[in-house]
Amino acid sequence: MAVWDEYFPLVSAAAMEAMGVSLPVKAQPAAANVLVAWIRVQAARDSLVQAIDEILTRRFDAFLCPAVIGNAFIHSPPRTPFEIDGNMVDSRFVDHYLFPFNLLGNPCVVLPAGLAQDGLPVGVQLVGARYGDEALLAVARAVDKVAGGYRQPPGWD
Repeated sequence: MAVWDEYFPLVSAAAMEAMGVSLPVKAQPAAANVLVAWIRVQAARDSLVQAIDEILTRRFDAFLCPAVIGNAFIHSPPRTPFEIDGNMVDSRFVDHYLFPFNLLGNPCVVLPAGLAQDGLPVGVQLVGARYGDEALLAVARAVDKVAGGYRQPPGWD
């Protein structure tokens, strides 16, 4: 109950600051600013969730997107830079195409989509409607058949 005693006044203060709504508790305004920011971010996220959900439930079965910023790179220790379009990029930044859908809670599947000119694999990301995992897997099976499925890169035994 001690957690609730601290939490509810913060929520009340944040509700007052963010939405002008008063709750019947004594608020602790000093700590409310962080919670207000969190509520605003969650409201913005919820708007994005609704927009993407509408598109993925009414217009498309899935989105086909890049999985990472380039084709596969040679295995190396974490954060080893590699070259993309003439620039050296830290390997921890390769997966930024995955972040938006992680934030929104959409199921995603990454599939092989052939080999690049250097013989390394290329992947694509399929994104489905939230709670539509089974439907997304059906789309993934169809895309995998068209893309040719997994192919071992040359020189890998």
